[in-house]
Amino acid sequence: DSAPTTVRIGLSSGDFTAGIIGFHTPRYSIFGDTVNTASRMASSSVPCTADTPFVHLSEGAREKARAAGFRWLEVAGLAFRPRTAM
Repeated sequence: DSAPTTVRIGLSSGDFTAGIIGFHTPRYSIFGDTVNTASRMASSSVPCTADTPFVHLSEGAREKARAAGFRWLEVAGLAFRPRTAM
C-alpha cells in the first residue's frame, strides 16, 4: 500500500525577470515578487491530492482565471507578510 502523491500549488500573475545564471553550470531561473508570492502561497497551502484538489491563487491570477472562464469554490483567504490577503 503506497501513500498518495501530494503537491502544493500556488499561482500568481505579474511581472518577473528570467535568465540564465552561472558560467560553469548555467541554469535557467526566474525572479521577482510574482515568483516569491507564488512560492509563499505554495509553501503554506494545504497539500493537494485527488480527493482534495486545492490550488491557491493570488487576486491577479484569480481575475485572469475568471476572465478565461474558469470556475472554482473559494474556501478561505490567507494573508502573507508584507502583502495583502490572497
